[in-house]
Amino acid sequence: MDATGKFTPGNNFYVYLPHFCNPTFFYDHDFKYDLEEYYFIKSFNIPLTNDLQNEDYDKLVIFRTIDREHTQCEMYKSKKENGPTTWKIRDSVWN
Repeated sequence: MDATGKFTPGNNFYVYLPHFCNPTFFYDHDFKYDLEEYYFIKSFNIPLTNDLQNEDYDKLVIFRTIDREHTQCEMYKSKKENGPTTWKIRDSVWN
């Protein structure tokens, strides 16, 4: 989160990156592969691993970060399209 606690680094990239550079510059082959793997797992409900003991820690951290940032971007997009009250109701239920 930033100093105000409102935005994650992914939120800031989502909003500002397209204004000053080509975002594909930041996509290397490994990152693109990780994104594809993450979305296949989420879309088709495929387990990441049989047990956490045998899974690569770095991959778990990457997937957790992708999931968190994707959620934040979806929240930002929803607030922008539907107004700020959309997520306040959901957030108040979960907090």
